[in-house]
Amino acid sequence: GQVGALYPLSWLLYLALPFEWAYNLTFPVLFILSAFFFIFYCRKNDIGLMPASLGAVSFLFGSAYAGMFFGLAALRTAVFFAPMLYFTSRLSETASWKEGALLAGAVGLAFLGGYPQLALYMVLACTVYAFFAVRIKCFGMYSAALFFGITLAACQIIPTLELVRQSSRIISSLHFALQRSVNPAAFFGLFWPGFGVFTGTDFYIGFLPLSLAFFAMVYGRKEKYVVFFTWFFIIFLFISFGSFNPLYVAFLKLTRLYCFRTPSKFLFFSIFALSWLSAFGLMTALKSGEDWRRYTRTAFFLFIFSGASFAAAHFAVRLGGQTILEWAENFVRQEVYGRAGHPYSLQAYLSRLPQSLEYLTQRTSFHDKLFLGGVILQATSLTAVFIGGLFYAKKRKLLAGLVILLTVFDLYLYSSIGSGFIGNCVRSDAVKADSAVEFLSERKGDGRVYEMSTEPSRTPRWLPNSNMLFGYSSIGVYSPLAVDSYREYLKNLGDVDNASGAYFPVVDTVLKNKAVLRMLNVRYILTKDDLNDADFTKIDTPGSEDKVYALSGTRPRAFLLEGGEVVVSKLADGCAIFKTNVIQPTHLFWSELYYPGWEARIDGQKIVISAEDVFQKVAVPAGAHEVRFDYRPMSFRLGCVISMLALLGLAFMWRRS
Repeated sequence: GQVGALYPLSWLLYLALPFEWAYNLTFPVLFILSAFFFIFYCRKNDIGLMPASLGAVSFLFGSAYAGMFFGLAALRTAVFFAPMLYFTSRLSETASWKEGALLAGAVGLAFLGGYPQLALYMVLACTVYAFFAVRIKCFGMYSAALFFGITLAACQIIPTLELVRQSSRIISSLHFALQRSVNPAAFFGLFWPGFGVFTGTDFYIGFLPLSLAFFAMVYGRKEKYVVFFTWFFIIFLFISFGSFNPLYVAFLKLTRLYCFRTPSKFLFFSIFALSWLSAFGLMTALKSGEDWRRYTRTAFFLFIFSGASFAAAHFAVRLGGQTILEWAENFVRQEVYGRAGHPYSLQAYLSRLPQSLEYLTQRTSFHDKLFLGGVILQATSLTAVFIGGLFYAKKRKLLAGLVILLTVFDLYLYSSIGSGFIGNCVRSDAVKADSAVEFLSERKGDGRVYEMSTEPSRTPRWLPNSNMLFGYSSIGVYSPLAVDSYREYLKNLGDVDNASGAYFPVVDTVLKNKAVLRMLNVRYILTKDDLNDADFTKIDTPGSEDKVYALSGTRPRAFLLEGGEVVVSKLADGCAIFKTNVIQPTHLFWSELYYPGWEARIDGQKIVISAEDVFQKVAVPAGAHEVRFDYRPMSFRLGCVISMLALLGLAFMWRRS
């Protein structure tokens, strides 16, 4: 699902361009589409082009997009939130099946983006908008649009649900669901970003957009959309607090919806609301000189408040540093160590706390470069706003352009703190095979690869993308929905990360589990560690920062448990054919994960697949036979049928208009 394999934009880019070009172009394409959709929606609310552009800048380059709030998969999904609101508004006004079909298309594309959790939240947020903002009356048409939109993505949703049942999400705990809750102190980040390591996330849209949003809340409170988005901002901010929100905790305990984690995802909707309010605030402030002077007073108040809040943080850290450290240690012991998503030792977590406190002390210093830069930028913005109001009250476009320009500088400074957007650019050398990878790619038919990582800093740089980038078969997996039985089977070897952290083995443990590696058809080990064992032979790969070892005695992909010869006739994605010739009945073991959708046949006759540990085993009679395995998931076939029916339903909705 997270790959977005059925996402139309992925097909357009990845089929036409090399990987690095397609991957890197995804970002500007999504940003341009998001900007267009956000402005388009604002224009629907009668907000001018310049104010709408300011809202788009704060939305895209604040913490939502340029902060890479949730990663690329979420950006592919989030781009359709504004269109969902727009078509919901249009549907409320026109009660047209055509608008319903367009809303369904936006919903379907959101689910195909690869982040179903956020897509589901978007549907819920859009429904709140439908009933409380536009007060939709054509409820049946709106429900039909959501139904056809979700079923349009059934070809991806149903296989994903099947995978969820095999992952750790099906047995998730309350602590899992509350991972990455937003500390209420994150509200401080609206004025001074860069404290996400302590508060759970950064939450920033820029000083001027924030002041304009507050201005809209105060002076536009008679406008129904201002009232709605104000409450929209507050409610979703409150939900994002997660473990710090007793109502949210009580809701989870009541419903036991533990498979969804990271309440901070709800901040996306708060940021969207703030950005929309900033656009409305600029439009309101530009109406007259008096309105601009009111806004100037609001911005000045916010400047004083932000300075006072930083001063309070400065003295709190210096006077209560030891108390903060003790609280952090207690928090780690009770809420972090041993919990889902935290696989490291207690000492590993506690050892980071003094360094974190030191960073916090530096970050709250009046001499900190980020603080000084922020103060200078806020003061400059306030001065420019004040002077602009005196001399250019009637030149609204110039004044709006000045606000947008200052916001761009502000968010550029924010990006220097550590924007995930910058760090996600893929360079040519990052996807270019070195000598170790070239060796493995040339010998990909010899056996699988085990990418051994004994600690995060010593992880081979190809993990977890090596099999997709270079074609050799790795036993490693990185996926939020990694099959839980496989992860536990490889616990002593690590190499499986379900987005909650991977197990990190020690070298001695790996040496004691050579039999497991041999069963998995592992022929080569890619690592940064030294393997001093007679069964491991080091391969010369000059110039590589990784080491390659060959393991002796590796079993083939398929073999007979009671002895005998197996000949590989075909080995491809989703299909394997083996030839057997045995004197007495036996069992064929195949080191492919035991997973729904696999079918086995002997000489064309379907047979039952049983589990051998977490892999596949079939009974083979005496004599010469052909054993064939095919991956034919009913979940995908059923999903495709439903998606096709949904397309027909959308065509019917369109024609009815």
